[in-house]
Amino acid sequence: MRCPKFDTCAFFEYYKNRFGECDLKVLMSAYCEGYYQPLCKRLKYYEVRGEEPPVDLCPDGYLVGTGNKIQP
Repeated sequence: MRCPKFDTCAFFEYYKNRFGECDLKVLMSAYCEGYYQPLCKRLKYYEVRGEEPPVDLCPDGYLVGTGNKIQP
């Protein structure tokens, strides 16, 4: 089942033309439609804080280009 936020996910909208197609498909199949969906830090951030996560927050919880991990 696809993530309920898939169509409005700012991360994938922003990075769809910045990541390689293969990288993006791997992330999407794992986090948006697959086994790791319950572990998505973007969804958790939204659930805990009640606000949209930063655009640069990857589904695994790391901020793109920084190596820093954000806790929801």
